[in-house]
Amino acid sequence: MPTSDSFGHPGVGYHIADLIRELKHILGTDRMWDVVLIGAGNLGRALAAYQGFQRQGFRIVGVFDASSDKVGMRVGDLAVQSMGDLAEAVGRTGTRIAILCVPPDQAQKVADEAVAAGVRGLLNFAPASINVPPHVVENSVDLAIRLEQLSFQLRSAAEKQ
Repeated sequence: MPTSDSFGHPGVGYHIADLIRELKHILGTDRMWDVVLIGAGNLGRALAAYQGFQRQGFRIVGVFDASSDKVGMRVGDLAVQSMGDLAEAVGRTGTRIAILCVPPDQAQKVADEAVAAGVRGLLNFAPASINVPPHVVENSVDLAIRLEQLSFQLRSAAEKQ
C-alpha cells in the first residue's frame, strides 16, 4: 500500500533499513551515549555488567561510589572511583547521562552532585523521589512498583479466565 509519510516511499512502502535508521535518530540511539553509574552496590554492579546497554548505544564510562571501601574495586573493566572525581570525569568525557543506584536517603544529594557536574539525564533506581531543575530529564525505576503492576496484571488475567 502506498504511503505518504516522510518515512515511506510512494508506491513502494517502507525500506526497513531506512526506517530503522530514522527511528534510531528520533530516539537518539543513532549514536553512542557515555553514561556514568553512581552506586557500586549489588544493583550498580549488576547494571554495570549488563551488556544490553552497549547494544542499544549506551556505554558505561565510569562507576562512582561514596564508600571508600568500594573505591578501587573492579566492576568489569572499570575501577570504582570516588564521588569526588565525578565532576572531573563528566567534564572530561562530556557524559550527559547518569544511572543512580544509591540508597534512598542519598538520592537527592547524589542527583544534585550529578547535575552540578554537568549531567542532564538521570535514570533513578533509588526508591525515592528526586527534584531536578527544568533542564534535566529524570526517569525513575521503582522495581517494587513494577512488581505491583505485574501482580495486578496477573490477578486481572486470572479473573478473566
